[in-house]
Amino acid sequence: MKRWARGILVLPILCTLGVSPSEAATLYSENFETNLAGWVGKSGGGHNGQIVADPSGAANNVLNFVALNSGGDIFRTNTSFSTTGNQYILQFDYYGTNSESGGFIGYSYGLPGNHVWLAGSDTNYGGVSILAGDNSWHHYSYTFTTSGPIHLMLEDFSGSDPVAGNAYFDNILLTDANGVSAVPEPETYAMLLAGLGLLGFTARRRKQNLG
Repeated sequence: MKRWARGILVLPILCTLGVSPSEAATLYSENFETNLAGWVGKSGGGHNGQIVADPSGAANNVLNFVALNSGGDIFRTNTSFSTTGNQYILQFDYYGTNSESGGFIGYSYGLPGNHVWLAGSDTNYGGVSILAGDNSWHHYSYTFTTSGPIHLMLEDFSGSDPVAGNAYFDNILLTDANGVSAVPEPETYAMLLAGLGLLGFTARRRKQNLG
């Protein structure tokens, strides 16, 4: 009986081996399904953001803008602070009707304040990654480092085309690039299978001994 008990203990022991940090810790996520609670305009006032139906026809809602702006339009109220080196990963989906549709995303140290644009749909705007504008959704991911807590910031840039509302954002995810949670790597599963095999062998030996 003791030999069988030892065999059972193999599984939990193996399950703890080979686990390493590989998944960033979530700081903030937003899919714009219901409202814009937690988002404000400059100096905490009004903004031009609105919730609208997905332009691709999917059964969900997204963010776009009723008017053009510059220097930031809609800011996340609460600051996000990465406790491990201020290194972030920002992921989001973008839909633009043309290459100059004007959707911009970045971060600010105030409302507004010193700010940095990470990406935008304006081929004439230097220093940012260009977001595609081809009437389809594209997923983007950016890793960046800041000097302190930040507010996420978006706008429909007035320096791009003169049409408001043709830039759309969805599925924003901000994570701490260094804040990690443990998830099993492929080697872990191999070790787990080995443990199962050992259990089977132990069971067979026990049966033989009892016979």
